[in-house]
Formats: sequence, C-alpha cells, structure tokens
Amino acid sequence: MRRDLDLIRNLMVQMEAHPGTELRDFTAVPPDGVSQEVLDAHLRLIIESELVTGKPLETNSGLYGVFLFRITSKGHDFLELARNDTNWSRAVKELKTKALPATVGLVMDLLKKSALNAIGLSG
Repeated sequence: MRRDLDLIRNLMVQMEAHPGTELRDFTAVPPDGVSQEVLDAHLRLIIESELVTGKPLETNSGLYGVFLFRITSKGHDFLELARNDTNWSRAVKELKTKALPATVGLVMDLLKKSALNAIGLSG
C-alpha cells in the first residue's frame, strides 16, 4: 500500500466535521474504491504523524481497527493549511512533478510556504 495524501486529508476533514471534541465514536466513511484495510492503515498513519491521538488495534494477524481520541494541535494546523483546494492541489502537484517524497511533513512545509507567500512573507 502506498500512502495517499488525498485520503489523509479527506479523513482529517471528516474528523474535524465530527461533532464534539472527542473522536471516540467517529466512524470514517471510505471514499469510493477504498477498502477498510486501506482506510485503517491510513488512520494509523494519521496517528503516527501525530495529527490525532489514538491507538491502532492489532493482533498477531495484523491491524483490525483504529481507536481515535482527538485531533492534536498539529492536526488542526494541518487542516488549516490543507483547507484551500487550490493550495492543496498545488502542493501535491509540486511533490509529484519534482518526484519528492509524499510525506505529511513535506506537504505541510509546502502549504506553509504558500501561506507565507500569500501574506507577503518569503517562505
């Protein structure tokens, strides 16, 4: 499985729209064509990237679910930076065009640079 930054963004937006501050009863809605296995793996990546707090539920045979607690400050920063579709598309396109690694950290850096440029500061 390859990490899908668009899926990570989609899941984070779903979590932000969840009522209340706790994600204990959050149920992710997978986009068309995304299996539960891939969805759970991306939720684990979101936890590992420290965008949310949570715990992967695993047995010796592998991951069988994810328990989420709350969106972290870093997760809210990610959402603020990734909210604009144009900036998001530009950042992801730049990663692909320049054959850069598709990491959450790098896409956040590109989004920060775009935000800084928008207010007249060099990024």
